[in-house]
Amino acid sequence: MYRAKAVSQCEVIEIDTIERGVHLIPYFKIEYQTAIATPTSRPALDMYDEFWVNNQIDLHMYNTIY
Repeated sequence: MYRAKAVSQCEVIEIDTIERGVHLIPYFKIEYQTAIATPTSRPALDMYDEFWVNNQIDLHMYNTIY
């Protein structure tokens, strides 16, 4: 898996240049308390700034990223 970090820069991209979506897993730090998500929980993209890109979710993802 690959580690990705959120940045505050924004950029407009063409929709036809997006190849596929990715599966992001939050990078949990030791001091952070985790809990099961509820309908009122904040989105993970807002709570975390580092993620693992799961390239092993399916064969196409593995072959595309690796």
